Order: sequence, then structure tokens, then C-alpha cells
Amino acid sequence: MTRLLPHHLIGLFALALLSIPMASGAAAQPAAVWKNAWPMVGHDPQQTGRSPGDGPLTPHLLWTYRGLSGPALIGPDGSVYGWSHKGLLALSATGRLRWIVPAEESFGGPPALGPDGLLRVSGQLPGAPARNLAREPRISLFAVASQGRRVWTIRSLPWATVPRSVPFSKGVAPIVTAANVLYVPFVGPAYQRWENTGVEIVSPRGTPLRRLLAGFGGAIAVAPGGTVYQLGYDYQGHNEILATRTDGALLWHRGVSYGQSGSVVVGLHGTVYVSDAGGWGPGDVGEVAAFTPAGRRLWQLATRGGPAALAERADGTILAADGNGLTALSPRGRRLWHVSLGRPPANAASPSLAVDAAGRAYVGSSDGRVRAVASGGTLRWTLDAGGPSRAGFTPSLALGPTSTLAVTGTDNVLRLYH
Repeated sequence: MTRLLPHHLIGLFALALLSIPMASGAAAQPAAVWKNAWPMVGHDPQQTGRSPGDGPLTPHLLWTYRGLSGPALIGPDGSVYGWSHKGLLALSATGRLRWIVPAEESFGGPPALGPDGLLRVSGQLPGAPARNLAREPRISLFAVASQGRRVWTIRSLPWATVPRSVPFSKGVAPIVTAANVLYVPFVGPAYQRWENTGVEIVSPRGTPLRRLLAGFGGAIAVAPGGTVYQLGYDYQGHNEILATRTDGALLWHRGVSYGQSGSVVVGLHGTVYVSDAGGWGPGDVGEVAAFTPAGRRLWQLATRGGPAALAERADGTILAADGNGLTALSPRGRRLWHVSLGRPPANAASPSLAVDAAGRAYVGSSDGRVRAVASGGTLRWTLDAGGPSRAGFTPSLALGPTSTLAVTGTDNVLRLYH
């Protein structure tokens, strides 16, 4: 007698099959080697912002490259990837241009590098006309192999309704898992409730699998067990942290206090940390909160200075960087220390944050500088990374596999330090 599997198990089994990496001509890497790099914004699917290696103790400038915009990624071989005004580019570990794929970031987002060597990204490809609706660009999801060749392209998602297309990411970062499954958060355009927002899952082959958390948009993190967390909003005044299984079943949702979302991190023992605020300025109130994997709130801490960037050290200490400085918190929410990071300009934005294996924090602030802070809260050094930006940009950071630090400055200059 043949026994049939329940529908939700069939869906999970199909997802597992589609998650098996396929040969693509890319430079595949073991997952352990991949994790030693900086393959996505936030470093890993849990968005810990933590490198398994050490950053530079005393930074020495190795090389620069002018024209990079937005966060840079570092591959296992030291190659650097990112957006420029000419398209998606790859640089060698010595700063030599390897290739450029003509495209525009437009309303897309940062790239993410999988263990299979494919660089996945959302952006506008050449020849894609603007949509008639307010001349909005047509966005595609596509993957590029290590040689600069486009491997697959998605130009329309089945659930996109305004019109049938790939929705906008608007800079919200995607995630690639160790199984080469892509999670892409979308934030619109949402002309009506539930339209073009949520998280799209894409198989290693480039096949859209399903939409999660329909109607919400915002930053995401993926737990090792597969639970997807989103710090989201639905354009109807609801601001929440949501948890869902990969088959789309909503596990729980909890409200957060403010409308401007910051970071979501899955930490040790599955604890989920989130940050949000009432605005982006140094005087705006906010919060950092912790939840169990089952959705029970553990603690909530008031902050001030816009949404905090969060990272987790290897010992479980949470680092929160906002417009008023860098704060270290115990897993139970107790303040351990605080260090000021200078006076932010009027157009302050949330800092960027990375932490190395030794617990040192690297913070890119809205004054256009990067600071290193020792594990005990002592300021170690400061670098100039382009100065204050009128547009409110902050330097973005990535820690490489050989004690390197990549800084994309407010002046669109990439600086690599060792």
C-alpha cells in the first residue's frame, strides 16, 4: 500500500531537491571556504555581521578603485564585487578590473555571492524599457558566473501584479544560503495593500519557488534551520517582526514600536534581535529588542539616534551602532559599554557595522569616517572614507578572508586595507 506525503512535506521535499547546487561553469567553493569570505551584506544568512577572521590591527592602504557605489562583497579568493555606474563589476584581489556586466542598480539591490560562485542580484538590464507607470524601470533577477557570464535571468515573477514583472528591492539586501537558495525581499511598488511586497525564494537554477510574507517589506535574516525572519511593514501602519517556514506557513508575528526599521539578526541559540526607530536623526527615539525562536519577547531597550545597525560577536555580545555611538549589550540586554563615534551631521544615516573574530568592531559613520573599536570599547583608530555626504550616505564595510577591510566611501571610492 502506497502512503502519500502531506502537502506541506511534499513542498518541503521539492524545495530540498531544487536546492541541490547545479553545475553552472562558476567557481564552486565549499561552504566553509565561502563563509570565510564576505559573500553578502551582513556576511551570512543570519546577518550576524561577523567575519570568522581578524580585521586589520593597524590598517595599511593596499589599493583604491574609483566608481564603486554601494556595499562591496569579498569572495573566497579575495575578489571584490559591487555596483558601479557602468554595471555590476568584479575586481581581482589586487584591484585589477576583471569584468563588468552592463546593468543598473536602479531600484534593485546589492548582490549576494553563493558557494557555487554565482553572483545573484536584482537590477535593470540593458534594453529593458521603463514601465509606462511613472516611467519606473523594469527590474530583473539574474546570476553571473565567476567569468562574468550571465547564467540565468528572471524577468517576471508569477505573483507580481503591478504589472507582471520583478518588483523593487530599493536597496534591501538579499540572502544566499549554503545550499545556494536565494531569498530576495521586495518593497513595492505597492499601490494597493499586499501588492509586490514580501520575500521571493529562488532555486539555485534560477527558478522562482514561492513568495513568503506577502504584504510586508523590509530586512530579512534566515536561521540555520530555515526559518525566515523579516522586520517588516505593510504600508498600512503595521510594523512587525515576522517568522515563517520556507513552505510559507506563518509561525508568529510581533509588533515593534516604530516605523523606521533597521536590522534583524539571528544570534546564538536562535535568539532574534531587531532594531527600529521613529526616524533617522541622532535625536530620534528607537529600540533594540530580543525574541526567542518561538516569538516570546525577552527584553526591549530604548535607544536614541535612528535605527541601530546590529552585529553579534562570537561570544554572543550584541553590538548596536546608531547616531549616538556604539553600544555593547549582553544577550540578556544589559549595557556593557558605550563609545561615542563623533558628532553626526544633520543628514545622519544609520552606520554600517562589521565585527571580526577577536570581537573588534568596525563602524562606518555618517561623518564619512570608519572607526575600529576594541572588544572592551576602546577606540583603536579612525580612517577618512570620503567625508560627510549631502545625500546622507555612510561608508559600507566588508571584512575579507586575509585580514582585509574593504571600505566603500561616501565619495564612491573603494579602499582596501590590510
